[in-house]
Amino acid sequence: MTLTDMKVQQVLNDPSTSDWLKNALRAQLERDPVDAANDADVLAEIFRSKLAEVFGTTGSA
Repeated sequence: MTLTDMKVQQVLNDPSTSDWLKNALRAQLERDPVDAANDADVLAEIFRSKLAEVFGTTGSA
């Protein structure tokens, strides 16, 4: 088992991990890893911007 596989299992087995994240992680593991990583980057950037708006800050987190 690779380090990445262990991290995935840790997230999936953690009772504090949201169902949304568990489902998203399982779905992304079936995809091309480059496409999945690119989509995750886009999603993360959107939410970094949203946080900046909510907290009244500018720039990337």
